[in-house]
Amino acid sequence: MEWSVSEFWDQNATINHQLLGLAAALTAGTAALLWLRSASPPKLKATVDLNYQTKQLPDGSRVAAFIDNGQLKEYLFEDSRTLYQAIRRGLRESKNGPMLGYRMKQPGGTAPYVWLSYQEWVISEYAAYNNSCVIVSLYDTLGIDARCFIIEQCAIQLVICDTSQKAASLIVNKGRCHSLKFIIVVDEYSSILEAEGKEVGIAVVPFVEVERLGRETTAKSALIVPKPDDLCTICYTSGTTGTPKGVMLTHANVIAASLSLDHFPNSRTCADDTSISYLPLAHMYERLLHCIGYQVGARIGFFGGDIRNLVDDIKELRPTVIPLVPRVLHRFYDSVTFTYF
Repeated sequence: MEWSVSEFWDQNATINHQLLGLAAALTAGTAALLWLRSASPPKLKATVDLNYQTKQLPDGSRVAAFIDNGQLKEYLFEDSRTLYQAIRRGLRESKNGPMLGYRMKQPGGTAPYVWLSYQEWVISEYAAYNNSCVIVSLYDTLGIDARCFIIEQCAIQLVICDTSQKAASLIVNKGRCHSLKFIIVVDEYSSILEAEGKEVGIAVVPFVEVERLGRETTAKSALIVPKPDDLCTICYTSGTTGTPKGVMLTHANVIAASLSLDHFPNSRTCADDTSISYLPLAHMYERLLHCIGYQVGARIGFFGGDIRNLVDDIKELRPTVIPLVPRVLHRFYDSVTFTYF
């Protein structure tokens, strides 16, 4: 191919122009990359060290942090492998210190927290574990159909109610709860309720009477202490998509689940901690938090009963551990924003 001098210079000028454009593009791209690197925000430090969640093996692979010497960890403490043992370990760790507290309602507001040795829900649950009984929770949002279904399916003989209204609803539906024989009522009630229960074969007993019998009985029968593999509780779903479904959990299941919440060093609960309890105790999350607190001897304070006053309860109790769900977290955020900004 033969080129004239003018053709050669024209072609050379075209190539030079393209090379200059490419160089300009590369320069602009490099400058943009450097700017992005310098303008990027600093890396955020993880709240929880990822090494707490997994362990690195010699070959570079990783396994769950709950693996210890090739075995899956099932509990934190050798002397706390059932909920029966957990509360007794807490008794020793706290040297019989404060355990449960609540705020009494009074005219014009609520009083300071009063530390008690029991609350009805807790004393009922852990009294049942003394004899390897199984707890089945019936939470407030369940309708009477779901309650009767659960009582019938589990062949429940004894139900503890906080109000006489709930007890009355079960008495009226005795025909759908054939196994039911006893109802213990926490609040005061009239003699009419006892009479109505007697008519259908249900003995209605006040909670305080059960406590009195326990205090005055001198011939204590031997406890039937549960083992880790014994059934601990049956937790039912709400039944929104049909009849409620029950999940069977052993003592070992509950203790292992509490291990997963209390395994990390920067979130471990100790005897000096205080937790506020406001989530439904019929659900497992709140009960797991209680289990963690009990086995280390921590304190648990119950909120006043009105979720709108939860922030005020927290100010009074000054807890170190607060379980949160998104709705409550948003409420905290709005409260702080309105107060300080």
